Amino acid sequence: MESFSSSTGSFKIERYPETSLTSLKPWNAADEYILSYLGENNLQSPVAIINDRFGFLSIALHHLKPTVIIDYKSQEKAIQKNLANNGIQLDQITFSDILSINNLKIETAIVKVPKSMELFALYLHQVSQMISEDGIVICGFMTKYFTSSMLDVAQKYFKKAEQSLAYKKSRLLILSEPITKQDEILTETIAVENGDELMQYKGVFSSGKIDMGTRFLLDNLDIYENEDSILDLACGNGIIAYHLEKNNPSSNLYLVDDFYLAVESSKINLPKANCLFNNDLSDFKNQFFDLIVTNPPFHFGHETNIEVSLSLFKQTCRCLKPNGRFVVVANKHLNYATHLRKIYSKVMITAENTKFQIIECKNAII
Repeated sequence: MESFSSSTGSFKIERYPETSLTSLKPWNAADEYILSYLGENNLQSPVAIINDRFGFLSIALHHLKPTVIIDYKSQEKAIQKNLANNGIQLDQITFSDILSINNLKIETAIVKVPKSMELFALYLHQVSQMISEDGIVICGFMTKYFTSSMLDVAQKYFKKAEQSLAYKKSRLLILSEPITKQDEILTETIAVENGDELMQYKGVFSSGKIDMGTRFLLDNLDIYENEDSILDLACGNGIIAYHLEKNNPSSNLYLVDDFYLAVESSKINLPKANCLFNNDLSDFKNQFFDLIVTNPPFHFGHETNIEVSLSLFKQTCRCLKPNGRFVVVANKHLNYATHLRKIYSKVMITAENTKFQIIECKNAII
């Protein structure tokens, strides 16, 4: 847990999920810069906060009763945890999501710029629809992640985009004069097998195509007749579950993802499946699944961190039936097989190429 002080008070913030990597902090200099800028300028309410991963900005500005846009279930849990850590009542902020904010009317939007420029564009499109004509958008980012496309996106939705001076290797983009466009499509299509197409919201993993790891998994994944209850873990747009449904239409499919737009994309593509918005397996009973399949994430924003995936791997043990299988596709350099052998007694590499491995696990030992 880290402490910080600002003009609005002194607070304590911790990361959730927790990490053993001490170099990873629950906020960065861009967060501090945003607070400093707001303290030096007249902040107009109502306020919306977007992409506040651990709640640093939400906690510091809770007295304004902001609307906080939740992209990740783990983000929601982190902010709730940090509100409790600081004795702040939950009703001080309002949670919403990026697809439901068009009915809001705000004067100030605060945006931490995400890694994905497609997601940044979706953010700014939505903000441009709800902000007042004389409203302002403050976007914070670390200078090392700046690209010219960031400005291109900003200028698509706002007439004025001014870049600040640097502060501790961070900068701000100050946007004003929104360009209101009501007809922009927030989804894109991806071609899949047999000429079919899947849809996903912009900003969901593997924009416009099936990523190579998933493609390798689908080409090498066999489903057994007795595998009735199946989970697509970290489902993204639902491409793995879609493949499973095509090959085993009688199976009971469940999908779960930490990212809200991924879950909403999966609901479009698999309307009969059970699509859940969560960052863990707490929604499922013990010994529930015959098969769990995953192409797990190993990026956490700009960070490379496999701890989230390893936590999910451990949780699969509880949810698999005694003869169930856990199948993972992963980049070979992550060395997941070594970690999985600490969790399962039977771990086999069933297929591999120069970049990816498919790992099948049985018989949990923890």
